[in-house]
Amino acid sequence: MAVCYSTRLSDTARENRWAAEFHRPAYKFVAKNPEDWRKIGKCSKFCQYGLSIKMNDIGRGVPIYRLNEIEGCFLSDNPSKYAPISPLVATDYTLEKQDILFCRTNGNINYVGRTGMFLGDNKAVFASYLVRVRTYSDQLVPEYLIIYLNTEFGRRQILRRAMQSNQVNVSASELKRIDAFLAPPEAQKVVAELVQSAYKHRSEGISSYKQAQQILEVELGLDKMTFHKPVGYTAQCSELETSHRADAEFFNPELRYLQRELEKSLSLKPLPEYADVFKFSNPPYGTEGIPIITQKHLGNIAPSDYEDDLVAPISWALGNPLAVLRKNDLLYYSVGAYLGKTNQWLSEEKAVHASFITMLRCHTETDAGFLQVLLNSHYGILQSKCFQSGTSQPYIYPKDIRRFLVPVIPQALRVQIHNLVVESYEKGEESKKLIEQAKVRVEQIIEEAIQS
Repeated sequence: MAVCYSTRLSDTARENRWAAEFHRPAYKFVAKNPEDWRKIGKCSKFCQYGLSIKMNDIGRGVPIYRLNEIEGCFLSDNPSKYAPISPLVATDYTLEKQDILFCRTNGNINYVGRTGMFLGDNKAVFASYLVRVRTYSDQLVPEYLIIYLNTEFGRRQILRRAMQSNQVNVSASELKRIDAFLAPPEAQKVVAELVQSAYKHRSEGISSYKQAQQILEVELGLDKMTFHKPVGYTAQCSELETSHRADAEFFNPELRYLQRELEKSLSLKPLPEYADVFKFSNPPYGTEGIPIITQKHLGNIAPSDYEDDLVAPISWALGNPLAVLRKNDLLYYSVGAYLGKTNQWLSEEKAVHASFITMLRCHTETDAGFLQVLLNSHYGILQSKCFQSGTSQPYIYPKDIRRFLVPVIPQALRVQIHNLVVESYEKGEESKKLIEQAKVRVEQIIEEAIQS
């Protein structure tokens, strides 16, 4: 059914926007006190585009933030790309604490408007498809603004300002024109405290996971091993015959070097000594049922953002009971660019996984965290790379995952690593809850300021 609505000619002229989508009633509001609302540009020192520059991942230059480093309302601690720029240019784009990065353009409209706040101590710059916003804190506290932009009300204002072309785009000038409600200073302070507390929990969680990684690396001696990559390497004909592989990747000398070094002090056991490996067909999609975990849901530790996505019928889950995830199951990314990335299912909820994910069910639950950290380590990813197959995209079969070799370390260390992973997850979940509390508080403030 068609829906019609009208707007005043003066509104279209004032905003210089004539598209019907811009004037949708859902994007409009009537303020009780118009003076409490202010354009973001009026409360900001600047809205600045980032650097358009060729990047590298070999550590040359200054770390540069991109869209995929925006996690929730924060930025990741370690950007994966670097910008080779002069110190003078870097100074003009160096991030300062409480700077907000706003994703202005993307092919997927759900990513446009994603925002993250820089609260780290590292020196870094930001890419061209991000806009840096630095507010006057005495008017608009940055923690309050970032929560506002993540509320349903802020999200609607972002979508309203988005220009549709090949990619959705919210320019810096349009970002400046978004209306923000200037909550009383004490209310903004409460929101800021929730955000700061969320960041503290998040940082503690990241620290716990790094500690787990360090414990494993020290125990295996990986922190002391140095591999010098040769110009070329050879394999015996008998190895090709027994392995049924003739690709160079399979005979990667670095993996063999690491395994020889590990065997000097530890024994190596096949992965099935620790976990069963399961592969299931893709579950059918339904309108009601239990969530389906796909590759896009995999995070740093555990899957997220799957609640409102695809679901599998209960009947399929009942017919495939082994496919239903249990707490501490591992989800191994077995097809695609991030081959080998491993998450742990730490929820009490029922769910199943898609066919591009392989499940590892540990014999002892406390081994789950140990295996997760191992598979995500350089040693684990090397095994994934060596055993991968495929042409258009990498793929690894369950039979090859079962050939992975796992170093045997004391059980007490395996338990310690697992507990640190769980602690990291719980800290992250607490951080998310605090952000949600902040969003609810801001939405309450907005609702009180708008006439129904």
